[in-house]
Amino acid sequence: MSNWLGTLPSGPFSELLAGVLLQIRNALPQRLAKEVSDEPVPELPVPDVSDDFLDELNGLDETDASAIVTDQGLTVRIVARDGEYYAVTKDYRTDRVNFSIENGVVVKATVG
Repeated sequence: MSNWLGTLPSGPFSELLAGVLLQIRNALPQRLAKEVSDEPVPELPVPDVSDDFLDELNGLDETDASAIVTDQGLTVRIVARDGEYYAVTKDYRTDRVNFSIENGVVVKATVG
């Protein structure tokens, strides 16, 4: 049986399968239209994390550096500790500071 999906396997359920797939295809645009809004997406403030701010975190112990970052409304992510690099997501977030830690001390701080 050939249709908008291409060729479906033939058999006792092929017409039933084609009918179900057709209902799904017809329902998707209506479903998506309900979820889309014409309202503009509000712009979120982008935190201003300067290189100077990041440099000041280097040499601080992890607890003190984390407190400074969170006091600024940012989040902290540990990306490496004592030479062991952790698996992290690739998403770039301007409200997150990544720490590399050696012996409890921040040796590198980056935004992302």
